[in-house]
Amino acid sequence: MSASSLKLLVVGDLHHMERNRDSLYCARALELWSLLVAQVKERPPAAILQLGDLIDGYHLPIEVCRRDLLDVHKVLMQSPYPVHPLIGNHETIYLPDRPFILETLGLSAISRVAAFGAVRAVFFDLTVDGESYGLLTPERAAWLEAELDRAPERPAIILQHPLIHPDEETCGHRHYVQNSGAYLRLLARHPQVQMVLTGHRHIPTRLEFRGTDKPARRPGARRGPLVQLTLPAFCSWPFTYGALTVDEPAGALTFREEPLEPVEGVFSKRALEELLAEGRRIRIEENPDVWSARVRLSPELKEVTAVWQTQ
Repeated sequence: MSASSLKLLVVGDLHHMERNRDSLYCARALELWSLLVAQVKERPPAAILQLGDLIDGYHLPIEVCRRDLLDVHKVLMQSPYPVHPLIGNHETIYLPDRPFILETLGLSAISRVAAFGAVRAVFFDLTVDGESYGLLTPERAAWLEAELDRAPERPAIILQHPLIHPDEETCGHRHYVQNSGAYLRLLARHPQVQMVLTGHRHIPTRLEFRGTDKPARRPGARRGPLVQLTLPAFCSWPFTYGALTVDEPAGALTFREEPLEPVEGVFSKRALEELLAEGRRIRIEENPDVWSARVRLSPELKEVTAVWQTQ
């Protein structure tokens, strides 16, 4: 990393609650967050960006969900680096109280923009109350178009909870934006968007959208296809997070998947090794077709670089 570059961390779904569920170590989510903060102390990031599902809430009373969100926010705000959270379907299904969510997180809106050096990070809320899928409403589309039109010469990344389906105009699967076709056409009009970062599906994945590699002759425009990167749940095997490096002089943005590592006095090597072994075993039992052949760091997310035109 050059002296002029800027580093951001990206964290997948937290799913905090008092008990674990399936392959999710929900009861240890905040402990793992503290491990991450301690791990990066010697190379501090400019900020931590989070992709939604702060709480799990699975069939819990709404009062418990409120308490869990308060607990999450308290821990996140104790981080020595700025934290920028999103919400996911677990908030809008099990805690369908948007005024409370906004007040707790100290936000005026979930959808918003933050600048990090040359790059604009667009936090985009596509959640639907009571549902797991995402939806690009006319109001959301208008907001996103206006924000991207505001600075077309500046490279941007979009952070959201649900995924965009690469092929289906209308997708009924719970992990995707229902009107993915319309969303892709919107993004095609804005070549300054370098990457889309998502959570929700919990499987680390890299996807290139076909037909998005036509070069645009203007500053800030990407020089290759638009990619969608999906991060694993933070509280589940492989227990990883993302590191984004912004190299403004080179006009490049690089994503790498990084492993959580033991830190003395926070999480011992033995404790982490036991968690990794147990977490992988549960993952394989849950879905052997997906997880039995996977290694901890996904080759798909080893290094993904987007390059933009600087002049």
